[in-house]
Amino acid sequence: TLLSTGGFGNLPALHHEVVTSRLWISEARFAEALALGQVCPGPNGLWVVCLGTLLGGVQGGLLATLALCLPPLLVVPVEGAY
Repeated sequence: TLLSTGGFGNLPALHHEVVTSRLWISEARFAEALALGQVCPGPNGLWVVCLGTLLGGVQGGLLATLALCLPPLLVVPVEGAY
């Protein structure tokens, strides 16, 4: 999912991980996070922040935001070096 494009590139992997494998969240709550992400303004990938908030409250939302923003921010210096 790290190399996928678009806000929904990680959807199948996250669904499998948090709903099917680890049973951290129900199917309905996962769908709720996806719906909230669609209603919120901004890029499609922000639904992951809603999922993090539903899973871990404000701390989960902040960690999801960090996980969403960190990879692109790490690529910029590497790309600028070449």
